[in-house]
Amino acid sequence: MINLPRFNLSGTLSHFVANLGSLVEIRLKGNHINGVVPSNWTSLMNMKLLDLSDNNISPPLPIFTNGLKPMVEGNSLVGMKFFWFMLIELPNLLCLWLE
Repeated sequence: MINLPRFNLSGTLSHFVANLGSLVEIRLKGNHINGVVPSNWTSLMNMKLLDLSDNNISPPLPIFTNGLKPMVEGNSLVGMKFFWFMLIELPNLLCLWLE
């Protein structure tokens, strides 16, 4: 487990974390982390929780094949590319209202 919420950490997420194959949780909420989630993190098949809330994470988010949904609330994940990525995860969407 990596458990460092609100540690005032800054910088980007390292692709080397994917080498920690038995990692189950990453909790980095409330830091100053920026950039994208490395795509090779999807190889962390034991990962059950990835909390990157309240940082400066950028799109796109990788799709985890183990069903993990990263917690990214409070990040400025804006832009049409990210918007369409999120729609892919809503195959039964009937109505979308944007104001």
